[in-house]
Amino acid sequence: MAAVNTTVTISCHCGAARQTLAPRGSQGVLSDTSFCHCTTCRRTTGLLCTSYAPVAAPSIAGLEGYAISPTTTAYFCSTCGCHIFRVRRPAHSATAENWEWEVATGIIIDAPEEEDEGKSSNLPTQWRHQHVQDTQDGGLAIWLPNASTPALLPPTTATRAPSLSAKDDDDDAANDTLLASCHCGSIRLRITRPAVPPESPLNPDSGYPDLLLPYVSTPASTIANPARERWYLRRREQDVNNNYKYKHIYRYLAGTCACQTCRLTSGFEIQTWAFIPRRNIHLVSHPSSPGTSSSLSKDEKKGEKEPTVTPLDFTTLPRDTPLRQYESSPGRTRDFCARCGATVFWHDTFRPDLIDVSVGLLSSAADRGKGGDGGARAQGWLEWWTGRVSFFEEAGKGRTGAAKAWGEGVIRALEEGMGRAHRASEQHWEAKGVDA
Repeated sequence: MAAVNTTVTISCHCGAARQTLAPRGSQGVLSDTSFCHCTTCRRTTGLLCTSYAPVAAPSIAGLEGYAISPTTTAYFCSTCGCHIFRVRRPAHSATAENWEWEVATGIIIDAPEEEDEGKSSNLPTQWRHQHVQDTQDGGLAIWLPNASTPALLPPTTATRAPSLSAKDDDDDAANDTLLASCHCGSIRLRITRPAVPPESPLNPDSGYPDLLLPYVSTPASTIANPARERWYLRRREQDVNNNYKYKHIYRYLAGTCACQTCRLTSGFEIQTWAFIPRRNIHLVSHPSSPGTSSSLSKDEKKGEKEPTVTPLDFTTLPRDTPLRQYESSPGRTRDFCARCGATVFWHDTFRPDLIDVSVGLLSSAADRGKGGDGGARAQGWLEWWTGRVSFFEEAGKGRTGAAKAWGEGVIRALEEGMGRAHRASEQHWEAKGVDA
């Protein structure tokens, strides 16, 4: 058997972090990778899950460091906001030689394969999940239970996520506002319910996203949405008596994205966005010092001054808001926290009043200590589109070798898992005699 080539190449979107690395140990860099769904990972990245691979000590020149805990530090690109590395120190007194470095899997653009009887031993043999219980509803793990693997990966029985409640009639459904925060607490949002009816002039016009209509196969005239459908507002299901059991009938649309730009500006394969009108998003500035806590409820406890709530306007951001902007392509901007690196927004000049918000920042009722069954997917506020992973075709774009196989395998499995849910939903609506 040929020896494993341990050299891998990484790069963020702007290229500032590009370098060559070696994995820790003798296994391939992606062979021991798992998905973490913990609250800390969601708040520090803005995504619903993260995945890191062990590597030898890298160069962190030009990167921003953020102390997640006393023994763990994350590093992200100060230009494009991409998460690059995470390092764990076994103890405060541990020498640098004993530090455990990891690289975000989404920025691995080349990883050589070791072929052994048609199998690639430097890829994982199953999808594994960590801290799924933190999500309270399964998060993205419900769509990656025992993934269909790429051809290079031997079929195995994957670790299943715990069976968790997927109810969407949680406390979130009755709330008029939804809070959001990055891990350091520097970026805090207050989101309100959409204007009704959907045809209200308060709801902006927008072309269709690739999530709903694949750009590679849909005419531009159709994508332009000439009928002015408010596709981002989703009506809830009625009960058997044609009544609504929820206070709020409409939710915002949310979905997943696998485009190369999202991957290289976040650091991970699966980005999760919610489509929310800008008028429904407000920045919350609290008199407490930023970065002291990621808990929103503590900031609003009795005795503290009321926070300042400002409508989101990218041209007049509050001076003390550390929201850093990066133009990933002409007219398209991504915003991230300059302190902890969490991805916050995507917006462009073509639909300036409809904003993509990173779902990993959203707080649920249970997150705020109010009891209830709110979870990471915020189903009281969001309806998840499971018919497609946006830009599925770009899962392996710009990647080679095991990195390409890993990326395509993850997204293929995600789309197949979501597809099962989508088909079940269609059957449900067909049984009711309604077009899904």
